Amino acid sequence: MKQSSTRMVLIVGIVLSLILLVACQPPAPPTETGGNANENQAATTTGTTTGTTTTGTTTGETTGTTTGSTGNVTTKEPISVDIVLDPVLATGDASNLIPLLYTGLVMEGGAPGLADSWTVSEDGLTYTFRLHPGLTFSNGAPVDADAVIANFDRWSNPDSPLRGSATYDAWKTAFGGFKGEKNADDTPVSSYDGMEKVDARTVLIHLNRPVDNLIDLLANPAFGIVDPSALGKDAANYGTKAGSVAGVGPYMVQEWTDAHLVLAPNTGWIGTVPTDTLEYPFK
Repeated sequence: MKQSSTRMVLIVGIVLSLILLVACQPPAPPTETGGNANENQAATTTGTTTGTTTTGTTTGETTGTTTGSTGNVTTKEPISVDIVLDPVLATGDASNLIPLLYTGLVMEGGAPGLADSWTVSEDGLTYTFRLHPGLTFSNGAPVDADAVIANFDRWSNPDSPLRGSATYDAWKTAFGGFKGEKNADDTPVSSYDGMEKVDARTVLIHLNRPVDNLIDLLANPAFGIVDPSALGKDAANYGTKAGSVAGVGPYMVQEWTDAHLVLAPNTGWIGTVPTDTLEYPFK
């Protein structure tokens, strides 16, 4: 009887221990379903982004600088299709291009001219100009005393074979008149008396009377030096698409079509050679 009671107590103790152990276990975590989990995923992985991707077709013209394998091509404002790139004939849009293609004995604003030095006689009637050595026109012809003299003769002498139909107003304004013209007292109208060759790189300008601002007058872009051999070959078309353009400047004509004019850097330029090629569309 005593054994039975002891066994019963032991069984009850074991049952109570099991109940207590189960009661102390933590609850299982809930399963994430529905609302919050799906909303969080959508916020991080789906949706539409605008403003970062552009699709469609772009139309219109592009201007500015384009970098290519041959350097930079800068597209400029359109110019007149009727331009004439001869310093003595240039007007309008062409006038802006003349200093890019031609150089005179001296230039405005301190830009390099064809003469690297000059001197003036005591009486102010003789100017001696010494040309930079080794200069050539954009077509390869030499820039020498003969070429310079031919240009001055074209401007000043109505009988020059290179004269053409130009009126040479810039020359008349600067020097008062042309060769052979006389005042009533039989004195020359023009202050310019002529040019003399000393050697291949040296020329003299002789004056009929002193001209204090001669250097400033000669810096006029209209007095850019042109290759006389190019003028002589086709004077009627010189400076046009049908003819040729041969000067000494930071640029030279690379292409002239019905659509545009393209000026390329002149590597033979005496100053700092530009890096950009210039494209001028025609209006």
